[in-house]
Amino acid sequence: MTKPLLATSGAALIAVVVITSFAHAADTPPPHFDREITPLLKRHCVKCHGPAKQEAKLNLTASSGLLRGGKSGPALVPHDADASLLWQRVASDEMPPDAPLTADEKSLLKRWIIAGTPGLARDAANKNGADHWAFRKLSRDESRGGGGPARGGGGGAARAAKRPPATPKKAP
Repeated sequence: MTKPLLATSGAALIAVVVITSFAHAADTPPPHFDREITPLLKRHCVKCHGPAKQEAKLNLTASSGLLRGGKSGPALVPHDADASLLWQRVASDEMPPDAPLTADEKSLLKRWIIAGTPGLARDAANKNGADHWAFRKLSRDESRGGGGPARGGGGGAARAAKRPPATPKKAP
């Protein structure tokens, strides 16, 4: 009768360990993009995939480059590490070619992708700076009375025309 008791207690112990490890993983906050992921990418990837050199047309220095990807498509698929090209290359030790990431660095990157790539600016995917304020088409601000004489705002000449003429001062 001791064998079933040992088997049952052994199975219970394994269940407790598994549940505890999942609970610990759920309690662990995802890696921080600016403090952990960006430095990792700078140390290992930017030399070949940065602003100066973009192998496979991939720039990993900005959110837009991570989301847009390169020749092969998007580098990341949030929540799905196996579908993310970046993870596929890192997991297979294909990238970086000279010095693959350590197990801890790989774990960090994978946890970040599985967590949904938190901290990565989603709106950057479609922006390449083209909508920066300096490149927008000029327009008049109606709230400040602009818009020309037809709209009541007018320019300096229109305002000057509405003023009463100045009366000359008499000399003493």
